[in-house]
Amino acid sequence: MQNALGRLYQEILGSVSGWQSRGVGDVLDLESTQYKILAEVKSKFNITKGSDTIKNLR
Repeated sequence: MQNALGRLYQEILGSVSGWQSRGVGDVLDLESTQYKILAEVKSKFNITKGSDTIKNLR
C-alpha cells in the first residue's frame, strides 16, 4: 500500500509544471531542470495516540 501511495505522490508531483517524474526504478523520483532540483519522494504516516498528545503530556 505504501509503495502505491509513493508512486501516486510521485506522479502527482511530476505533473506539476516544471517537474517530471523519472519513473519507477530510477535512483531519484522527480526532476526539475528549470529549478535544477532532483528529489526522492517518501511517504510516511505518523500515528499519534491520544495519550501522547500535548494536552495529555502536561
